[in-house]
Amino acid sequence: MDNALIRLTADGLTQPLLFAVQGRYYIKADNTAILLTDSGCFAEAAETLFMSFFIFSVSYPPQLSNFYYFFERLLKVDGCARKLFEFFRTLESL
Repeated sequence: MDNALIRLTADGLTQPLLFAVQGRYYIKADNTAILLTDSGCFAEAAETLFMSFFIFSVSYPPQLSNFYYFFERLLKVDGCARKLFEFFRTLESL
């Protein structure tokens, strides 16, 4: 696991991110691997990754923002959730 975290950090990948080791899914957040015990398939793991941006109150990586905005529409994330997310980010910057 430590080697996977070192490699992901060395590659400069933005957090949070999803990765798999030996068939188990993890989210890397704050340089920590969080095992997704309830994610039995990639689709569930990807949905958890998407939710983690809201949970950790972080922006989408710029190079993937259009993908995540599409994902928002696909999952029917309404404007209230997005505005709440942006409100908390504004509070953090104060």
